[in-house]
Amino acid sequence: RSLGFGFSSWSAISAAVIQLVCSMFVDDADLVHSGPTNYTSGAEVASELQDALDSWDKLLRITGGALEKDKSYWCLIDYERRQGKWCYKSIGSIPGQLLLYNDQIGEREPIQRISAHTAKKALGNYTRPDGLMHEEVKYLRGKARVWADCLRAKRIRKDDAWYCVNGSILRTIEYPLVATSLTKKQCAHIMAPILYAMLPTIHVQRNMPRVLVYGPSKYQGHGINDPHTIQLIMHLHCIQRHCTRSTPTGDFINSNMENLTLELGSGTPFWDL
Repeated sequence: RSLGFGFSSWSAISAAVIQLVCSMFVDDADLVHSGPTNYTSGAEVASELQDALDSWDKLLRITGGALEKDKSYWCLIDYERRQGKWCYKSIGSIPGQLLLYNDQIGEREPIQRISAHTAKKALGNYTRPDGLMHEEVKYLRGKARVWADCLRAKRIRKDDAWYCVNGSILRTIEYPLVATSLTKKQCAHIMAPILYAMLPTIHVQRNMPRVLVYGPSKYQGHGINDPHTIQLIMHLHCIQRHCTRSTPTGDFINSNMENLTLELGSGTPFWDL
C-alpha cells in the first residue's frame, strides 16, 4: 500500500475512503489494483499491475516465500459500450501480459490470463470476475449427483438417510453460500438429485411439494434446510456482523448500500426503507 498499489475508492454518500491491496487466506492470495480515476485505460492499469506483481514477488522472497506460476492467473477488467449497454472488454481488445520470475529457468515467464467470464476454483468455490454463478452451480450439482448415486447403491435405514442429508451433503452445499448469489431456480437444480434419491429412501413421494420438504418439523415439514433460505440468512449475518465494524468487508458492504440508495434515488437511509 505504501508503494501506491491496490484498489481505492470513495463511498457515494459518506465519502469514506475504501482501500484494499489484497485478500488472503493462508497461502491463497488475490492481489488487486485499479487506476486512479474512472478514465484510466486498461493498458495503464496492466502496466502498473506488473510493477505491483514485481513488488509483491520480491517482498515474498525476502520472507522466504514465493509465488507459484502454474497456480497463478490474472484478469484485466475494463468496459466498453456495445449497442447502448456497458460490456466487458475482451482480451483481444486489450492485449497485454504479466510476467513472473521462474526459478527453474532463471527468467520471467508470462502467467495465465483469463477473461471476465472465466471461472476459477479458489478455497472450494468457483468464482468469476463478472460474478455469475454458472460454474459454481455445475460444481455443486456434480457433488449432489455423486452423493445421490452413492445413496442409491446402498441399503440404508430411513433415519440414517435423513441424517446423511443434513449431516453430510447439505454441509457441502451450505459451505460456499455466504459468497454466492444463487437464484431459487439454481438452488432447486442443485438439490434435485439429492431429494430424488433421498425421499423414496425415507418412504416419501419424491415429488412432494418442496414447501413441505423444506418446512420445519414442528409444522409437519421434513426439516431439510432450503439452500436458498440459508444463503439469505448467511448474507444477513455477514451484513450484521460487519456493517458496523471497521473491516474491509464492512467498508465494501456500506459502500454498496450507499450506491444502491443513490441508484434508487432515495433520500432515506437504506435500512430505514
